[in-house]
Amino acid sequence: MKTYKNLLTSTTLIPLWAKAVESVSSNPILMDKNAYPLLKSLGYDLDYYDKKKQNPSQVGCCLRAKWIDDETLKFISCNPACQVIQLGAGIDDRFRRIGMPEAVKHWYDLDLEEVAEMRREVIAEVERNEIISMNMFDTAWMTRMKENNLPTLIIIEGVLMYIKESEIKELINSISTNLGNVTVLFDSVPTLAVGRAKYHDSVKKYNKDVEYLWGVKDSEYLESLSDKLKVEEFVYMSDLPMAYKFIWLLRLMYKIPYFYRNANQRLIKIRIENNAAHA
Repeated sequence: MKTYKNLLTSTTLIPLWAKAVESVSSNPILMDKNAYPLLKSLGYDLDYYDKKKQNPSQVGCCLRAKWIDDETLKFISCNPACQVIQLGAGIDDRFRRIGMPEAVKHWYDLDLEEVAEMRREVIAEVERNEIISMNMFDTAWMTRMKENNLPTLIIIEGVLMYIKESEIKELINSISTNLGNVTVLFDSVPTLAVGRAKYHDSVKKYNKDVEYLWGVKDSEYLESLSDKLKVEEFVYMSDLPMAYKFIWLLRLMYKIPYFYRNANQRLIKIRIENNAAHA
């Protein structure tokens, strides 16, 4: 197997490690039976990170993934023939994890060429699931997916905090123009975290060059980015049912209003619409 040292010592490995640890724990937030075998196939084990020191990352990644899994299944149940596109898919195995629902006619995992190449080596493509090597800002994938003429869900997990606001606006406009009406699930750090990635328990250890460039204050801020955007869900991570698995100090912090509002990960569902379609 080709060595992907730069990728695997960056933020790419953190979510996979987190789910692998969770899958062998008692009372897991989510069960991903493929996470640990995938981690092993890449030459790493559960001790690659320190679970005790990096509890916020480990628990947070799993809470985020579970929320997105659940929201994805809700979307699929409401759309018995649909398509799902993961942008910046990394080595997440969500399609298998949620049971490869028959309602999903096409599931696309899109990432940059080197990441997609690594993904193909460890996660084989199956029927209805395709890996695409492409930049998320390339409109070619949008044009292609539009031709399927299906209700569309886009998932952007653990990605947008590393992108500038101007590029976020560009992405929203491109999706609206080239793909049409879609539902998008994504996560965000709070604005307080922007420029402070060095304080993140995992990011600071394995990739000092990564920085948080974008964060979300509230729904009103998001809707101010574009008249094509409507917020449908806005959830603070500490409000999720299994957030009690965070270390006690973090749970205590979230009880203080200032930190609850300004230090909480956001989990968000939006609707992007093509205004021209309603003209």
